[in-house]
Amino acid sequence: LFFRVADAVMTSSRESFLQRLDGEVDTIVRSYAAMLDHSKVTDHQETGGTSDVSHCLSAQQVSHGTLLSQAVTSDLTIQLNTQRIIVAAQSLARLVAELRAAYLVSDHTRLDECVDQQIAEYTRASEEMHRTAVGTGSMLAGKLASFES
Repeated sequence: LFFRVADAVMTSSRESFLQRLDGEVDTIVRSYAAMLDHSKVTDHQETGGTSDVSHCLSAQQVSHGTLLSQAVTSDLTIQLNTQRIIVAAQSLARLVAELRAAYLVSDHTRLDECVDQQIAEYTRASEEMHRTAVGTGSMLAGKLASFES
């Protein structure tokens, strides 16, 4: 993202730059929202949903009790990952807004300072979203393997 933003600053008009910048943020937020929606649906299908699991408790207390526990743990994990992604995406959007404001005033000194100060935060936000996405994928893959065995 950051290199695409830098490229836009160097090669585009102000209007084009702002449109591309808005597009980059929108793409990031939408892609992670879609990933979360998919992981929630997948997890619900794999576990049969908490209500279905609860309904089965009378048949096999131990195995279904474990399954219910896993479903609840998975739900909490996804909720936590959701919050982490939302915070990272909001941070990224805020930083882009600051960069956009610096560009709007056409103060290239201020823009350069803004870029220098924010690049580490962009990197941290991107890495956090990547770790969260990978963690969610690994957790779901592990749950699928445990249900198949």
